[in-house]
Amino acid sequence: MITKALAACGVVAAVLLPMAWIILGALEPHFSLLDNDGSDLGAIGARHAATWNVIISATGVLVVLCSIALLRTLSRRVASTVGSLLVTLAGAGLFIDGRNREDCSPATDKACLKAVEAWHISGHFQVHIIESIVTVAALICAPLVLRATFRASQQLRVLATFSLLAAGVQIVCEVTITVFSGAGLGGQGIVEFVANVAGLAWLAVVALRVIALSGERETSQTAATAEAVGA
Repeated sequence: MITKALAACGVVAAVLLPMAWIILGALEPHFSLLDNDGSDLGAIGARHAATWNVIISATGVLVVLCSIALLRTLSRRVASTVGSLLVTLAGAGLFIDGRNREDCSPATDKACLKAVEAWHISGHFQVHIIESIVTVAALICAPLVLRATFRASQQLRVLATFSLLAAGVQIVCEVTITVFSGAGLGGQGIVEFVANVAGLAWLAVVALRVIALSGERETSQTAATAEAVGA
């Protein structure tokens, strides 16, 4: 039951962050889901910054709790441990993200972008940028690493292809964001949204399979116990 509850946190995280992104984005003046980064909702001066930052940190905690379920359920192979710890790292990054907000919006504010490029920004904004890079890398690498574990398990093999797809979508999105940003084009906000949804959706699907697997093991153990008592 503990493992199921921990895994369910991953499902909640996959719903909580995108919903908050959409709802708070609609409530925030001058915020564009198409052009603005999600972090702009928590930037200094944003109307609902406190709410967004609490939600993104809470999402991080939920992801970390889900990673514990992965550690408890998956095999003791190196890939399983490393992949699960990458999920932990991503969750920790999201938590830090909510504690270190932007000074301004580099996605839509040219002056802000120049300040970022010159690194003339506050300490918490610097932490935010570095953390974001680490978090993105962890969410991309986790499915790629765990894919080896899924391929080796008959019960989890169905997740192998999905993991590759989730990582591929995120990689394409991050490359697109880099190109758009370098060319001064808009549209990187929606691409970032898709990347985050892809990473969290992957975690939710894995979590649901962990919940099902835990239930199957519980049923098998109960049947074995009953058979032993009967004997």
